[in-house]
Amino acid sequence: MSQHNYAIICSILGRDYNEIDHEKAIYYSAFSCINDIHAAVRETTSKKIIGSYLYDQGDIIFASKCIRIALEDANFYNSRQRQIEVNSILPIIEKERIDLVEKQKRTLTTLLWAVCSLVLTLLVSFFVIIKQNRNLHRARKSIQQQLTEISDINKKLEESHKELEKSNIHLEKKQKELEESNQIKDMYIIQSLYGKSEYIDMFENLLKKVDCKLATRQYDDLRNLYKEINVKAERENVHSSFDKTFLILFPDFIDEYNKFFLPEDQVTLDENGNLSPELRIFALIRLGVTENERIARFLNLSVKTIYSYKGKVKSKAIIPKEEFEYRILQIKKG
Repeated sequence: MSQHNYAIICSILGRDYNEIDHEKAIYYSAFSCINDIHAAVRETTSKKIIGSYLYDQGDIIFASKCIRIALEDANFYNSRQRQIEVNSILPIIEKERIDLVEKQKRTLTTLLWAVCSLVLTLLVSFFVIIKQNRNLHRARKSIQQQLTEISDINKKLEESHKELEKSNIHLEKKQKELEESNQIKDMYIIQSLYGKSEYIDMFENLLKKVDCKLATRQYDDLRNLYKEINVKAERENVHSSFDKTFLILFPDFIDEYNKFFLPEDQVTLDENGNLSPELRIFALIRLGVTENERIARFLNLSVKTIYSYKGKVKSKAIIPKEEFEYRILQIKKG
């Protein structure tokens, strides 16, 4: 059997199966087309039938291709009947294909716009994110600067607090020194008042005696009145009174003073409980009288003698000479 005859038989089977089984109808129609191609025969019937079957199943694109090939074969043979048969179904399929293509175009256009919108949104979001990142970086930098400034301020506050604590400590120390100085002054003021009261009484009695001698013209006895006043003894009384008052204020002075010397160089009070001239010098220094002229005036000594006493004492000390007077000032009041 020739391939062309076999193609005809397959074409007939395809038409017979059209009402029963579309898959077999398409199968035999396609097999018919294949045999026509092998036999070099341009037959349109099977191609038109396949196009119709595919159109019925919704495969518009492939159905359009099959119908177009069938039309080309009909035009090749210039068969009016075949052309009419193909053209009867071709416009319907082409309209469906064009509608489908248009629908696909619209879908693609919609998708394209959606993609463009998405890309544009992504670009805008990207630039917004970049801008936000820059702002965030600036904000972080600003926050870091502020934290650094706050840290510097805290350090300054801590330093100020430390300085304030030091000032408070210094102020408390000064206050204690002032209180101590006031107590010392009060003590010596009381002593001075009693001393001056005694001297005023003595001076008043002396004036009465002088007045009496002058009234009776006992001029020779005036010289004897001068002899009644023992200036040296009075000065010693002043110094002795100073010593007693100082030792009341600083009862541990002698013990603390002796710590600056070796045992053989340590000092004690005399038999009357008075300080030696050297001790009086440093007692006055402990009271804040540091000018050598004032010390010399109070002790009735020369400034040179004061320097000599101080140098002699410091040369025996077991502590550095330049620290001696500072250590004297550190001796606490009782």
